[in-house]
Amino acid sequence: MIEKIIESPIDSATLAFLLNAVYFQGDWSQPFAAAQTRDDIFYAPTGQVTVPFMNKTASFDYLEDKDLQAIRLPYGKGNMAMYIFLPTDLDVFHERLTQEQWAEWRLGFESARGELSLPKFKFEYEQSLNEALTALGMGIAFDDIKADFSKMVEWGEDVFISEVKHKAFIEVDELGTEAAAVTSIEVQLTGRPPAPSFTMKVDRPFFFMIHDQQTDAVLFMGSVYDPS
Repeated sequence: MIEKIIESPIDSATLAFLLNAVYFQGDWSQPFAAAQTRDDIFYAPTGQVTVPFMNKTASFDYLEDKDLQAIRLPYGKGNMAMYIFLPTDLDVFHERLTQEQWAEWRLGFESARGELSLPKFKFEYEQSLNEALTALGMGIAFDDIKADFSKMVEWGEDVFISEVKHKAFIEVDELGTEAAAVTSIEVQLTGRPPAPSFTMKVDRPFFFMIHDQQTDAVLFMGSVYDPS
């Protein structure tokens, strides 16, 4: 799914590449009916776009407060799930999203019957992580003078990390989700159902997360500003 992450030509000073990959394929526990998919308007930051929306009325694990709606969509037997967060302001949501807040939200989901309208989406993402990792305190590892890997490799004092690159791909449709990610570290030398109790139409920028309930690991997360 991710065909290439290392670009040629490779620098002659490169000592090694450390590559990590993950792949996920999950079918919804309750798939969306393709016949219910129809085009509708999504309000992207750059303007309105028309995209296919999947629609379903059912019982969901659901959370709502004054600033957001959220829903849990399980895969398979239910251990894995995608969480969709639809905040009033996605940038403010990013500021709120801490480990503690996530733990609080997880406990707040309750079963409720409702109508969900979710856009199909597919996108690829590529980013150098040097600046982000430097901000987290790893800056010295990218410094070709100060970096010291002498306890790891023979020429450790002459080795530094030149780039950490991350690429990800995700596709969400009626049947489920397929996703993959690769991280490259370049080391260089030098009955009649009750009436729905809520309506959730994901027609503006939103946040998603694929979560493993057994290990509490978050496998993928991202923000969708424009699903077209």
